[in-house]
Amino acid sequence: LSLRNFYMNRDFRDNPSGQSKAEDWGQGFMLRLKSGYTDGTVGVGVDALGLAGIKLDSGGGTGGTGTLVRSARTGKSADNHGFVGFTAKAKVSETVLTVGTHEPVLPIAFRNDTRMLPQTFQGGQIQSKDIENLTLTAGQFQKVRLRDSTDYENMVMAADGATGGVRSNKFNYGGASYQFIPGLTGTYYYAELKDNYSQHHANLQFLTDLTEDFKFKTDLRYFKSSDKGNTNV
Repeated sequence: LSLRNFYMNRDFRDNPSGQSKAEDWGQGFMLRLKSGYTDGTVGVGVDALGLAGIKLDSGGGTGGTGTLVRSARTGKSADNHGFVGFTAKAKVSETVLTVGTHEPVLPIAFRNDTRMLPQTFQGGQIQSKDIENLTLTAGQFQKVRLRDSTDYENMVMAADGATGGVRSNKFNYGGASYQFIPGLTGTYYYAELKDNYSQHHANLQFLTDLTEDFKFKTDLRYFKSSDKGNTNV
C-alpha cells in the first residue's frame, strides 16, 4: 500500500483570455496485490490494483492539473474517485502471459505517473526469460485509463506539433533485451499505434563499478518514429 499526498499549482496569469491558474490538492492511495502461481506445469495467478483519490482542495475555476477527476460540463473536481483493475497471469517455465490491467515501464510504452495516481493500460503481454541472458517481450494494448480518469478509452497520440492523429484501439509492440557480458545490455523494440505512428527503439547500456560505493553508467538510446495514416510524425 502506497500513499501519495499531491499538490500542484500552475500559473497562467500571463494568459489574459483564459484560466489564470490551475491548482489541485489531493490524497492518493495505491494498493497492489500480487499472487504467486498454482502448482503444475502451467501455473496461474491473479494480480489486483486498487486506486483511490480524495480531493483536499480544488475549485471549478482552478481545476485541470491532471490530478483529480473533474466534470467536463461544470469543471468541478469530484470529491473522491477510484479504480480497480485485475490482471490474470499464467506461467510456463520462465514465460509469463498477463491479460488485463498493466502499468508498463517499457521504452516504447511508459505509464504516466507524474500526478497523484498512475496511468494504466488494458491488454495482454507475454514475456519470456527461458533463454539465458535474453528477455523477449511482446504484447498489445487496446485501451488506456488516464491519470485523472476512472474508466478506459481508446488511445490518443500526444506529441508536440503532431497532427492527423486518430483514436486507436491497437498498440502492438515487441522487443528483445540481451546481456552480452555482466553490466552490458542491448535492447531493441518495435511498436505501432494503428493509424498513428510506428517506432523503432535501440538501447545500449553499460554499468560498471568504479569503487565499492560508486558506479558509472553509460546509457545510449536511439528512437526513430514514422507516420501512419494521416499523421505527420
